Parts: sequence; structure tokens; C-alpha cells
Amino acid sequence: MYALQEMDKALERCLRFGHVTVPVFMAYSELKRNSARSYLDSICKGDHPRLWKIEKSHRWFYYPRKETP
Repeated sequence: MYALQEMDKALERCLRFGHVTVPVFMAYSELKRNSARSYLDSICKGDHPRLWKIEKSHRWFYYPRKETP
């Protein structure tokens, strides 16, 4: 399974660019493609998702979800 602290650190580094893609997250987290995609998809779901995703040019871009007051 994932080391959640390590995945959070990798995600924070990736989001400095404003968005993250699976290949970029793979480079920072050292996960393989399916594991990286699965992790990013998992934090887009649930009651309080951290990311939202949109497809552009056959590539998924993950953006941080803004907190609503």
C-alpha cells in the first residue's frame, strides 16, 4: 500500500505547478502508472475530495479543490 506521508509530500511538490498529471506524479512518487493513477483518482472521491480532474487532449489533469467557506 501507499506510505501516505510520502504520497502527500510528492503531491505537494507536484502541485507547485498548479496541477498534476499521472506522469509527473510518477516521477515524484516513484509509483508505477496504474498505482499513481489509482492514488490520484482515490483522492478525487469521497465526502471531502482534495483534487478534481479534467481531461484535456487525452490526458487527465488534476487540480487542487478550493476550500469553500
